[in-house]
Amino acid sequence: MVASLVPEEDKEAEDSTAKPMSEDRLRSVVQGKIVTALGGDQSALSRDRSKAMRYYRGEKFGNEVEGRSQIISRDVAEVVDGMVPGLMKPFVSGDQAVKYDPRGPEDEPGAEQASDYANYIWNVDNPGFRIIHDWIKDGLLARVGVVKIWWQDIQETIREEYAGLTQDELTVLASDPAVISVEASTEDQAEGQEPTFGAVVRRQSMTGRIRVRNVPPDEFLIEDESVEFDAKPTVIHRCRRSISDLRKMGYAAEKLDQLAGSDSILAQEAQERARPEQEQMGSDPPPDDDSQREVWVSEAYTQVDFDGDGIGEYRKVTLAGDNGEVMLDHEEVEDHPFAHWCPYPIPHKFHGESVADKVMDVQLTKSAILRQMLDNLYLINNARTEIVEGKVNLDDFLSSKPGGYVRVKESGAMREIAVPPVFQNAFPALEYLDTVRENRSGSTKYNQGLDSESLNKTATGINRIMGAAMQRQELTARCFAEMGMKRAFRITLKLMTTHQDKPRTIRLRDKWVEIDPRSWNAEMDVNITVGLGTGDKDQQLGHLMAIWDKQIQAMQVQGGPGGPLVTMQNLYETGCKIVANSGLKGEEKFFSDPAKAPPQPPQPDPEMVKVQGQLKAEQAKTQGQLQLQAQRQQGELALKAREQNLKAAHGAYQPPPAPTEPPPVIQ
Repeated sequence: MVASLVPEEDKEAEDSTAKPMSEDRLRSVVQGKIVTALGGDQSALSRDRSKAMRYYRGEKFGNEVEGRSQIISRDVAEVVDGMVPGLMKPFVSGDQAVKYDPRGPEDEPGAEQASDYANYIWNVDNPGFRIIHDWIKDGLLARVGVVKIWWQDIQETIREEYAGLTQDELTVLASDPAVISVEASTEDQAEGQEPTFGAVVRRQSMTGRIRVRNVPPDEFLIEDESVEFDAKPTVIHRCRRSISDLRKMGYAAEKLDQLAGSDSILAQEAQERARPEQEQMGSDPPPDDDSQREVWVSEAYTQVDFDGDGIGEYRKVTLAGDNGEVMLDHEEVEDHPFAHWCPYPIPHKFHGESVADKVMDVQLTKSAILRQMLDNLYLINNARTEIVEGKVNLDDFLSSKPGGYVRVKESGAMREIAVPPVFQNAFPALEYLDTVRENRSGSTKYNQGLDSESLNKTATGINRIMGAAMQRQELTARCFAEMGMKRAFRITLKLMTTHQDKPRTIRLRDKWVEIDPRSWNAEMDVNITVGLGTGDKDQQLGHLMAIWDKQIQAMQVQGGPGGPLVTMQNLYETGCKIVANSGLKGEEKFFSDPAKAPPQPPQPDPEMVKVQGQLKAEQAKTQGQLQLQAQRQQGELALKAREQNLKAAHGAYQPPPAPTEPPPVIQ
């Protein structure tokens, strides 16, 4: 054990000087982190993102010449839009984009239900398709795509109308804790009847849901470029919100009254960057309704020693205003609610490279070549003419029309200046640039079905090209799955188990199921299977069909589905994979899970069945003999009974005497 080098009295003095941080000091610390964070409005990263968006929209470069071609190649848009469908398909084509794997045997019952519920939250409670689409596209264009997952308490007010209420019923209704207001009125009644009332009741209920939303890249800031995202870095979500939205979120009115309006220079610059060039018509005027004026809100998650114990804790601090001059709230939290991904990560860097970064220079170069080609074509079709001064009628020369004439004073006074075509040199350059673009992005004309000459190429060569391209896209999809989806669904599981305090009934696979996440393990593993493209799905389907055939053959060899090599559960799992890879949803509509089937009676032993059959045959034989013997006895008894009856009726029967000598023979 190492002895402390600090005397006890000094340690006591040091502890006595440790003091909690004031709110003003906390606000000042967070303001400094916001100023130095990466990704702000005035940063080079923000300018690079704006440039990528201009290239994606096909806006002008700024080097155009009046009277010359201004065509713009759309390589960034072609590559990005071509990659999005292949990257989205693994996560939106099936019922489950992500599955939870149990940590132990006790987690088995909840793992499958948690997987179904998490995917339900993403696709039903939230617009999952649009979220994944925008998330992927942000990463391809802006280097980083970010989503925010959080628990939101929802307060709903329901208006109800009642009629014919008695005084007691009205009193009971007004005493309900959920009722916030009752507007009662007396109804017309006949004389002698008890009075009744009509009422308009407003009832308030509190529910909660997990919300998932995309965070625009320019609204997300991070303090340290090299920090690991799962290591609780300083991250800030900085965006514009109206005073009305802040009031709905429950912030105090006296704090909101301290905030300035929306006519700041930062707000105007943010609006201009968010709009395309052709839509920029000046800044928006301030709204007449004060509740709709917008202010900057910075939601920061950072390590800070607020309680003064010498150990920094992770806190959420919300500041409002252009410079964060008003602190709306602060609290200690376990983790931040963001998940991000980057298509081309750079080691030890938060911001990697986007597809736009790899293709923008190709788009600029191709645009320059296309412009020169078109200018050359214009000059060929409208060639310049050499004329001898004073020998040509300029009015005739400047009037260009089919079948027109030009008057000259002598032959040869006019001569067209030939312009050589440049297409034979430009087309190879364009083809080379297309190859560079494909090598950088992995998006080729073969995996997009755009090459009409593919049938004339060898199948082996095409497969090699497509295989290399699919490997690049699969790596990009793996980055999205491992960096983005895995953390997002881990946050979703944590929110389900910690915030949902009562069961919820939802519809899963055409059945109503009650979900109660309180007993689930929040540390279950997140499993994501990535398969890309039609070709890859078809290959997997072919492998599964081959496995299915082998399983059927193994069952025939082993004499049934009872094992030991293949069981009905093995066959069911293969069938579910076949349905999923076919692009169909609802495996239970095609195959029934044998584990959920009612128990079957035990099958008898074949030897016992044989012995029992022999015993039954012997019993049947013995029984037949006994029946035959009984029938004979019954016949004999019946014959004796008949003889006795005859004797009683006619006396004893006397047989005739036997003859003493033979009768004579008649000749």
